[in-house]
Amino acid sequence: MEHPYLNRPWYKLHPCGTSEWMKLLLLAEPSRGGSPGVPVELYLLSWISMVGQVVGLKVPLEMFNKTNE
Repeated sequence: MEHPYLNRPWYKLHPCGTSEWMKLLLLAEPSRGGSPGVPVELYLLSWISMVGQVVGLKVPLEMFNKTNE
C-alpha cells in the first residue's frame, strides 16, 4: 500500500481483528493448563511473532521457552 502523502510503501496495522486471531493462536497453548488468561509475556511474544513477520522480524523460539519457566 502506498502512503497517500509520501508516495512510498507503508504498513498499517488495524487492531479490529487482533483479539479473534490471538484467541485462535493461544487456544492450543499447552502451558495454560486450563487457567483463565495468558501471561502478558506470552501474549506479547505471540503477537510480535505474528505481526513482525510482515517486516522480517523473527522471534527466536528460546524466548518462548523462557516464558514457560
